[in-house]
Amino acid sequence: MDIFFNKTNNLCNVNYNNYLACINIFNDKEYIPIKLINEDMTIIAELDNLNRFNIKDKSRANNTRITFEDIDYIVFPLIMFKNFHIQFDGENNIISFYTPNSSLLQIKKKNNEEGSSFLIAILVIIIIVVLFSIGFIIYKIIKKIKDQNIERDVNNLHEIINTKNN
Repeated sequence: MDIFFNKTNNLCNVNYNNYLACINIFNDKEYIPIKLINEDMTIIAELDNLNRFNIKDKSRANNTRITFEDIDYIVFPLIMFKNFHIQFDGENNIISFYTPNSSLLQIKKKNNEEGSSFLIAILVIIIIVVLFSIGFIIYKIIKKIKDQNIERDVNNLHEIINTKNN
């Protein structure tokens, strides 16, 4: 709880029902966006006012749908992720988030991916240079053969002319 309170600049506290209450944070809105960030991704979820999908009750106007229990981590209600398709893979302990709105979910590239794409670019450049070099060598060989054929034909022509003149 203390970590969460520090992150919200102590605008929030826990009320008598263990709901997180944030004074003047909703300002007549029914939800606020909340960024959940880790080393792999950033997800923008919606922190709902408790009244958003219920009958309006002024006494609950500052309450959120987050509750605190006697545990060492925060449990977010699934409704915060209503803009996502969420897939739970219990066998592999993986939760996947899908959304057509790319502004709500940003996957961070790993350094390995950036390094491998750099290596691929260098490899492609090397292959292009090698192909151009091979093409240039083949061009020079063909040109040399043609030049030799022309020189041979000229020499033959000189011989023919010299034999006719004699």
